[in-house]
Amino acid sequence: MGKKNRHKTREKTNNPPIKNLKISKYFFSFSDIFKKKDELIILGFLIILPIILFWQTTNFSFVWDDNRIHLAANPLLQTISFENIKNIWAETKGMYMPVTYTFWALLKPIGESISGMQGFNPFIYHLINLIFHLFNGILVYIILRNFVKDKWAVFGGAILFLLHPIQVEAVAWISELRGLLSMFFGLISVYLYIKSINIKIGNFGVQIFSFIFYTLAILSKPSMVVLPIFAFIFSIYFYQEKISVIIKRLLSWILITIFPVVMIMLPDREIIGKVINSPLWSRPFIWMDAINFYFSKIIFPLNLSPSYHRIPQIVLGKWQTYFLWIIPVIIASILWKIKKKHSLLGISFLLFIIGFLPVSGLILFVFQDYSTVADRYLYLSMFGVSLAFSYLFSFFKGRKSQIIMSLILTVFFLQSCFIQTPIWKSPESLWTHCIKVTPDEAKAYYMLGNIRKDAGKFEEAVTFFSKAIEMDSSYGEAYINRGSVLSAMNKDLEAIKDLNEAVKYSPHNPKLYNNRGIILTKIRQFDKAIADYNMSLKLNNNNVEILQNRAFTYGEMKNYDSAIKDYNLIEKLAPNFPELKLKRGKIYLQKNDINKAIKDFNDYIEKDPKNATAYFHIARAYKKINMINKSLEYYAKAIKLNSNYADALFNRGNIYNSLNQYPAAIKDYENAIKIRPDFTDVYINLGIIYSRLKKYDQEIECYSTALKQRENYIPALRNRSFAYYSSGKFLKAYEDIKTIEKHGGNVNSDFKKQLMRKLGN
Repeated sequence: MGKKNRHKTREKTNNPPIKNLKISKYFFSFSDIFKKKDELIILGFLIILPIILFWQTTNFSFVWDDNRIHLAANPLLQTISFENIKNIWAETKGMYMPVTYTFWALLKPIGESISGMQGFNPFIYHLINLIFHLFNGILVYIILRNFVKDKWAVFGGAILFLLHPIQVEAVAWISELRGLLSMFFGLISVYLYIKSINIKIGNFGVQIFSFIFYTLAILSKPSMVVLPIFAFIFSIYFYQEKISVIIKRLLSWILITIFPVVMIMLPDREIIGKVINSPLWSRPFIWMDAINFYFSKIIFPLNLSPSYHRIPQIVLGKWQTYFLWIIPVIIASILWKIKKKHSLLGISFLLFIIGFLPVSGLILFVFQDYSTVADRYLYLSMFGVSLAFSYLFSFFKGRKSQIIMSLILTVFFLQSCFIQTPIWKSPESLWTHCIKVTPDEAKAYYMLGNIRKDAGKFEEAVTFFSKAIEMDSSYGEAYINRGSVLSAMNKDLEAIKDLNEAVKYSPHNPKLYNNRGIILTKIRQFDKAIADYNMSLKLNNNNVEILQNRAFTYGEMKNYDSAIKDYNLIEKLAPNFPELKLKRGKIYLQKNDINKAIKDFNDYIEKDPKNATAYFHIARAYKKINMINKSLEYYAKAIKLNSNYADALFNRGNIYNSLNQYPAAIKDYENAIKIRPDFTDVYINLGIIYSRLKKYDQEIECYSTALKQRENYIPALRNRSFAYYSSGKFLKAYEDIKTIEKHGGNVNSDFKKQLMRKLGN
């Protein structure tokens, strides 16, 4: 048979004999949308309208978990390499979505090239979300055209999918690319599945591609495991295929679905938290409550929120929960009763419910800790809503009815454009809105606390974290972050108290032990800090941030070998980890392994040749091996890159001082003081130079300034007593000696005797 006829379609499908359904009799392929003027007009609207609505999101920032968990905090996304991509696909902890993480990794350099700056550019991520949502709307239209003949009715259903306010979260929230990608691959898979039923020749190859795209869908977001049920329903209802034929066609889908289903059914009990206590008998009630909630939000999408605080305890604590389950049952009963005349509505309702089944409350899932419902969970379910809308639009042919439905779409579009989408502009606007809608949502106060923390507004941050804890006394993360802020405010004992409290509620949270380890290091309780880092690493194996903190603590303990071992492990896990070689080089320097220190510093400079700190430390290294000229050369480079580098000026001044090049030393010291007027050691060394130059008044002034900054500072008192003696101010010298002795300092006995003689004692 010729190549032209390989994909010949059936003239008719075996549709059920229902007169008023107006189901399409021919397979509507992707290419058909380009063949007629009306179809091209529809395609234009399907592209233009979502762009008009969602283009504003390209100017929005990261919110919620975007950078905090998925992007900047993920070391595997920092650079594109075979090793990182391999590790993305090998990582099975948490939600397994390697396709999505791979997309995020590939988008980073594109965003950098657009912005010209290093790091994650929100513009490109928002743009990609918009593009995939747009693609999904077009795919919804193409698939629905195979079920409903009236193209303008299907256009209405596709527009509802694209513009409904409940879809805003999935598009405006960068992290939900997982849902958009999963839907994109899933819809392609469904389209190919339908095509394999309709074409006579070449359907096996189409089935293979359908399976591949379904695999990509569940690897983008595991909740797409319900797609085989969609395909089964389409086969039974629209094409009246035998069950044995359907199972044969879907066998590969079913087999590959087993793993994600098991992962969903058996969540990590250490992660899922208190939701694990939801009893089995309660889950149907939670499910029915979710159906009622979503049904109401589809019809009246008002007061939409990123988190509804509809946790199982609250749902089960309301008496209405045990009665309102009757509403979905009544709806299902009515749809069953009218199935002969309006069976497509029943199918739509079934698809709607199946779409969010994995996160319906029947199965435990992590976000139930915060809410049993979320707007984004309806993204696949909106296919069922669009199918119902398309059918109703087609069924009610009257002009008034269609005007009403068009007005509904217009209202939804305006609400999405001017009310719902702007909420996602920034973390501040998002969580402030959340509090307005759900004032008892502890998570919203917690998030606002994080915003204030990042902005350095610690008092306000503590207030928000405290409010979150007031609403949920078991909020471990709020204790952890309040403790972090209290530590930044130098309230370390209060901070540790908060972290100790957090252990009760989040004993398996690695962040808790890491943060407590940081504070314990700060108050120099090193052994306890190391124990906390070890526990944190046990819970979050080989996390480079924790390893870095432990390495720093080992360095403070002068356990240099252990510190270097940790830095070597970090290099193996994340070779491009920020400032890795700079930090390891400093440890080598402390260990007096100068050659390795210099090598690390030079390697770091190759990647960042404008980093003044690296030149500063190389200069220190050369000074240690008495290569003075080299040391001066690198101090000069550091100062040239950063003219306000007070430490570099001080150290270079010390070298000039040791070389008796006093004018150069004085100049460096004075410049250092201009930058840091409280730099006590500079005044001490400057005073020593003035002593050698016999400029005693200037020497005394230097020591006196140092003592204003550090009261009773023994080196300054001792040097000033010598200066007073040299300038003939014996009584003042004696007063300084008495102060030294009072505070436990040692005084040269010969000097004291000479001074006492001068005083006549």
